[in-house]
Amino acid sequence: MRQLLKEVRRIVVKVGSSSITRGHFKGIDLQQIRELALQISELHDKGLEVLLVSSGAIASGVDALHLDRRPELIPDIQALAAVGQARLIHSYHSCFEQHGKSVAQFLLSTPDADNPDSRQHAKDALLSSVRLGLIPVINQNDAVNVDEIKFGDNDMLSAHVADIVDADLLIILSDVDGFFDANPHVNPDAKILLEIKEITPQIESLASGSSSGLGSGGMRTKLNAAKFALDHDFYMVLANARMPRVIPRIVDAQPVGSFFHR
Repeated sequence: MRQLLKEVRRIVVKVGSSSITRGHFKGIDLQQIRELALQISELHDKGLEVLLVSSGAIASGVDALHLDRRPELIPDIQALAAVGQARLIHSYHSCFEQHGKSVAQFLLSTPDADNPDSRQHAKDALLSSVRLGLIPVINQNDAVNVDEIKFGDNDMLSAHVADIVDADLLIILSDVDGFFDANPHVNPDAKILLEIKEITPQIESLASGSSSGLGSGGMRTKLNAAKFALDHDFYMVLANARMPRVIPRIVDAQPVGSFFHR
């Protein structure tokens, strides 16, 4: 079934906070941003359409203000997101520019996907950017939308984006190699599930919350995104962001990460 991935043409890539920061709120990992830009640019050069959903604004804001932890008050987090988003998009701009690519920033929220007018406007703008040869870089609008700060990371937002633009594949890059039959952080015998065709109650019971402290998502939000993907007829792969050349390897149908499909 993985051979189906060689046929995809429009891809949404989501990367989490822990995958593009240096840990413990020490700021953006510019080398990781460079690596993402390189991999996505290579696919773009081959004629594939790639949209990037990136977390990291709040973590970047924490670093910008030299804090040692994420604040608890929502207004403080909103302010940090506003500071960090500017730094984040600048990093993507400079790294993609090295490969002759230009980025376009979009700040969305999951309610935008539920409102017919907002959804259509988002679709028009995103696909227009793709047609112009740009790399859309999308984040949730944390500065004004507090629900996603409280309840989820960009996993569901990326799933909605994939649905809005009629993507063939959603790649969620995280700090784990895929979906395991047990928590790999505490169980050394945990085994990765390479292919998942159905989200069963047993699989749901394996999901857990965020362990890094950097983002607000976890395996449960990724599983929700996978359920959404299966229900809306596009593929999803969950893989480790720091695996060498992870994105091209996924598109080349190599056995990387967990492949969710019908």
